[in-house]
Amino acid sequence: ASLAGVMGGADTAVGGDTRAVLLEAASWDGVTIRATSRRLGLRTDASTLFEKGLSDTLPPRALGRAATLIAQGAKGHVLRGILDDWAGPLPEPGSIEVTAQSLSALLGTAIDASDAATVLARLGFAVEQDGARLTVVPPHFRRDVAIPVDVVEEVGRMIGYARVPSTLPGRRTESTGAASLAPVEDRVREVCLGAAFDEAITFSFLAASQPGVLPGLGGRRTPIALRNPLTDDWRVMRTSQLPGLAAALALNLSRGVSGASLFELGRVFWEGERSVPPAGSTPDGLDAGLPPLPLEPLLLTLVAHAPGDDPDAAAAQLRRLQSLLAWIVDDATGNRLDTAPGEIAAMRAGRSGHLEVGDAIVGVIGELAPATLLRLGLRGRVVAAELRLDTIVPDPPRRLRFRSPPRYPAVSQDLSVTVAAGEAAGGALDSIRRAGGSLLESVDLFDEYRGEGVPEGRKGWTFELTYRAPDRTLTNEEAQQVQERIAAALERDLGAQLRR
Repeated sequence: ASLAGVMGGADTAVGGDTRAVLLEAASWDGVTIRATSRRLGLRTDASTLFEKGLSDTLPPRALGRAATLIAQGAKGHVLRGILDDWAGPLPEPGSIEVTAQSLSALLGTAIDASDAATVLARLGFAVEQDGARLTVVPPHFRRDVAIPVDVVEEVGRMIGYARVPSTLPGRRTESTGAASLAPVEDRVREVCLGAAFDEAITFSFLAASQPGVLPGLGGRRTPIALRNPLTDDWRVMRTSQLPGLAAALALNLSRGVSGASLFELGRVFWEGERSVPPAGSTPDGLDAGLPPLPLEPLLLTLVAHAPGDDPDAAAAQLRRLQSLLAWIVDDATGNRLDTAPGEIAAMRAGRSGHLEVGDAIVGVIGELAPATLLRLGLRGRVVAAELRLDTIVPDPPRRLRFRSPPRYPAVSQDLSVTVAAGEAAGGALDSIRRAGGSLLESVDLFDEYRGEGVPEGRKGWTFELTYRAPDRTLTNEEAQQVQERIAAALERDLGAQLRR
């Protein structure tokens, strides 16, 4: 058995003991061949050829040529006669009219009608010229040429696209209104690039084992299996961008590039979670009988490599990821991003957690566990984060804001405390903001310390506090009063002690 126009059959194959050969040549309907190839996931040289739609005048010529080669090269004896099962010839190619003006307009350079007629005639086209107008009939073997733009493409290909000058596309019109808001993806991309992250674009396909190694926001979701994977390494659709980004990081390390910081902004595929549009919502309702489309959330994924085995270096990279994501969320939504400690698959216990906006979990962050690094072919320490953007970014996007530059100077002071080793920075920041009130402009945790001078079971934090009054110059005494109030709040809420 064989698949017409796609794959020959094993029973009809030619072998070493073959003595009689029946030659068959055919021309198939290109649309049908392509549909069969896609349905069976079987792409062959034959299907690639026939799906383009070949001329029905070619089979007799192909038979004659094949028989001649067998007779000349293999001393074969060719029998007389041909069996022809031809329902009827295909319609002759119709004439196509083009003008020098249309050729010039589409190609972007001046085209002389005589030059166009000459190159088309060399390709086997029948050409009649009437001044600047050409009437073109394609040869029987060029059934892919059917409309004027096909003729324009042939002319451009033959005269050479190097003749087309480099110009900006479209007409020039004066801008009379404000530009529309840029997509949130563009703004996020600019912020990540400005934070010294390099953008990576990885494949949407993964090996079947990869999602389980580093699940990220994909969690325990089952990846969508491909019916016709290109390779064994691309058998499922990704549920998280972390595996692909980690593979890119491993590739950089294998090329001697350490300390890389990468981000990717793209979509993943979660089966069975899409609710809009509902099934049967197309005009004909036929989509009700089709498998539902997967949910395609927009994710921002970041990974950063810290060479060596320094836990402090990894902690610094984690804070870098936290501050970057917090800035993005604040800029895009006006909300605050918090980190809640938690156990995240494939990440180190005590150095991982969920990203939250309000009560909603919108991402994960943490340092990859040693076993995960080993399976991914990574060395050193690696931190990673994944944030779901489509659920937190408003539609339409938040507009640009403007704030007048401050008229009065700020007062900056550092505050160093020690707390129990298990305390989370998020709780401390909340206490500081509550106690600081309106005079506290900003607070940043820029150092975490364990070691000499800090009691066992405790750790040290250093905060940079910025105070400013909107209506007057703030004195050091006023700032100190707020600072003492903040220190008292930290002692009350977290058992913090000042480091002298």
